[in-house]
Amino acid sequence: MISESIQSILARQEEYQNQASGARTNIVDKDGFLKLLITQMQHQDPFSPMENEQMMSQMAQFSSLEQMQSINANLASSLQWDLLFNQTINNTMATSLIGRDVEALGKDVVLKAGGSATVKYNLNAFAAELQAEIRNEAGDLVYSEPLGPTDAGSHDWTWDGTNYQGVRQAPGSYQVQLVAKNAAGEAVPVETYRLGRVDSVEYVDGQAFLLVNGQRISLGDVQRISRAD
Repeated sequence: MISESIQSILARQEEYQNQASGARTNIVDKDGFLKLLITQMQHQDPFSPMENEQMMSQMAQFSSLEQMQSINANLASSLQWDLLFNQTINNTMATSLIGRDVEALGKDVVLKAGGSATVKYNLNAFAAELQAEIRNEAGDLVYSEPLGPTDAGSHDWTWDGTNYQGVRQAPGSYQVQLVAKNAAGEAVPVETYRLGRVDSVEYVDGQAFLLVNGQRISLGDVQRISRAD
């Protein structure tokens, strides 16, 4: 699935960033090691100079440290190139989604003038009670509706865009909250998804975001992609 490819790329990108960061961390660099060695030689007891075996041992340590730092530098450079390569793939993939319908994790819905707003949700288990709530951008409760007992699985719910009194609400962004409980009154996990068509792609700090209904969606939140009708 395309969504699995996206998740894989993002996970690998994060791994590369962590590895590259770790590769740049050194306790002491070769210059510092060499300074310590010279200082030790300058302040050694002239009646008990450093023996050849000890000198050779420390020079061997210096050589090993230099080789390790060279390997780390090459590794960091390689990881940076891998990260850049994966970002390029990620960004290129994003442009191919323009005009496609997507489902993405999130609770925000956009109400258009004279229209309705549909949200998709997934129940991990049977819900004896299920309540849908709509709140505006200020967090005020606009509308709520009991959906009754609902089986586990994927479902759709559509808000007609009106409040309790049947008054149509202003176009804009709203948040849907689904509260589910089992027969014992315990909470049942619910995942909600935003639905919409990708209008364009926006790049922020080198990362691609999909613009759907005027909202910015991360590629990592996309769960399903389908052809537009």
